[in-house]
Amino acid sequence: MLAFVRYTAGPVDMGAGGFYLGFNEGPEGARSAAMRGSTPPAVTTATEGWIYLKYCDGMFFFNGEADWYYRYTRYQASQDGTFFGTSAVTPGGGGSLFAPTFIESWRYMTELGLFSGPWKLSLLLSHIPGPDRRHGIRIQRQPFVQEPDKSAYGVFYPTVSSWPKYTADPVFGIELFLDAKL
Repeated sequence: MLAFVRYTAGPVDMGAGGFYLGFNEGPEGARSAAMRGSTPPAVTTATEGWIYLKYCDGMFFFNGEADWYYRYTRYQASQDGTFFGTSAVTPGGGGSLFAPTFIESWRYMTELGLFSGPWKLSLLLSHIPGPDRRHGIRIQRQPFVQEPDKSAYGVFYPTVSSWPKYTADPVFGIELFLDAKL
């Protein structure tokens, strides 16, 4: 389900939107019959949303945006009690791999500036938080889940097509990040 609301009046443009999705995965999706017994059924729900404000009066401008992404996955025990073939209980008291997982990811951006004849002065601030650690223990808030469709690679690397870890997509004509080690 997708929703989007936009309001424009004179120099102001603002909007908000988001989507919700849910899907089930089970052992029937395993690549082989031997792997089906160790594949846990999972139910995943996700929401993503954004809110933005833009102002431009011909001399001054301001843009601000906040985006969020939440994903919650609940697992059931597999037929043989393992988690994709490994022990479902992590050593050292780390808990069960069948425990639900929650991912929360936020991104922020603001830009302001002015126009003067053919010149444009712009100040841009963007923030994509990294993994969250509380007292040295990584928690599942703000993990590093910044895939290309949730990132601003073009803002930070404007010449990405010349980098070996980037490639141009011939179908859509957009640049995609290749998650490869250089």
